[in-house]
Amino acid sequence: MLAVSMNIDEKNIGKISIGQEVEVTISSIDKTYKGYITHIGSSASNKKFTIDIQFENDGKAKLGMTSSAQIKI
Repeated sequence: MLAVSMNIDEKNIGKISIGQEVEVTISSIDKTYKGYITHIGSSASNKKFTIDIQFENDGKAKLGMTSSAQIKI
């Protein structure tokens, strides 16, 4: 399992939940993974909450690779 963190604007934080599915894309290996929200921060910084997403790694994704995540809200 690998994890990524991202920031969610405060106006959208009420639209997400633990266990919600997320598409995690790593462009350098042209691969999209199915992940799930595992943590939602309890306080904001600059109107953004940090969330954690975990996804199953097939061995191609490496720590430190740039990723993007899409959550359907």
